[in-house]
Amino acid sequence: MLQRVELSTNTNINGYYGAVEIDLLIEKAKQLGMPGIAINDYHSIINYYRASLCDKDDFRIIYGLKTCLIKDIQSVLNKTKSLKQYYDIEDSMNRISSTVLIKKQSGMYVLLDTLYELYMCQHYRDAINIMDIPLSMIKENRNSFLLGVPMNIILDLKYCDSKTKYRIMRWLSREYDYVEMHVPIDEVMYDNNYSKEDIVNTIKYLNRFNIFVVATNDVCCVEKMVMSNGVYPKNCLMSSEELLKEFAFLGEEKAKEIVINNSLLLFNQIEKVKPVNMAGYMTCINNEYEKMSKIYEGDY
Repeated sequence: MLQRVELSTNTNINGYYGAVEIDLLIEKAKQLGMPGIAINDYHSIINYYRASLCDKDDFRIIYGLKTCLIKDIQSVLNKTKSLKQYYDIEDSMNRISSTVLIKKQSGMYVLLDTLYELYMCQHYRDAINIMDIPLSMIKENRNSFLLGVPMNIILDLKYCDSKTKYRIMRWLSREYDYVEMHVPIDEVMYDNNYSKEDIVNTIKYLNRFNIFVVATNDVCCVEKMVMSNGVYPKNCLMSSEELLKEFAFLGEEKAKEIVINNSLLLFNQIEKVKPVNMAGYMTCINNEYEKMSKIYEGDY
């Protein structure tokens, strides 16, 4: 059986989210027969260089990160003047939790320059989380990245009226490349009690917009760990066979599609990328404030 590629991982760099050493994670992926694995911690690129030491011809590392992409920074800055108020904005579609995968070597330099530019802009840093990235900055080099949106955002749309749901889905289909779906926990998914029936219906709805779904288990550990209540968390690194069992409720054909076929489809779109040694990386960006001002056009 073809082995899938895990596209969502959390190493010990993430602390609360992950507890696994990157070397152990990559070694386990190789043992499972995966052709590669994504290294995309929350708001962190620190592990890129260590991961590159395991990037061999027969095994490929995909570099990226999990962050929040800001859809409309102007509306955000108009509504708030502090970080605390910013997180209370009801229109959650202005700030979307996203997975960014680097597709080409140029994407590595673009990402580093973008993060550096945001950091250097004190005006921006005072208003918004430093690792929240304006979507406009990604769109300037869109072909250098693959963007994933979590399934729970799509599931939340069931509470919208049909016109609003359709409009948002049209926008998501233009801006994102795939939907990332984590393993359901028992009969529900995430914290909002979405049933497996909701998931099946949502996947059918996504097909209308030619958006494909990729299954992950948002890895934070290598092996199954038994908890005090006798169960184990389902975000350990799983083989294709194990993950297919978790998604068996979708039917054999659809489960294989989202677990194996779609992960390999994304994997094959991504070129071999070399990370930059941060110790030797020097970037020269002039007029940081002026560049950021062009994005949101003015003070608040």
